Amino acid sequence: MSDASSPRSLDAVSAAWLTARLQAHGVDAEVASFRPEGLGEVHGLLAELQRLHLAYGRGDG
Repeated sequence: MSDASSPRSLDAVSAAWLTARLQAHGVDAEVASFRPEGLGEVHGLLAELQRLHLAYGRGDG
């Protein structure tokens, strides 16, 4: 997966990918880890809906 593409599942998301996306948008930070939180079942939505809680190794996003 290239840095610019969107992940198709949560399994495709990594701390490195999140860091690259933030830095591509001018944020000087590094994601050390993240914790996904499922937002429950949403009727009519054809995707996974997750909130990501980020822990930074450098910067604060």
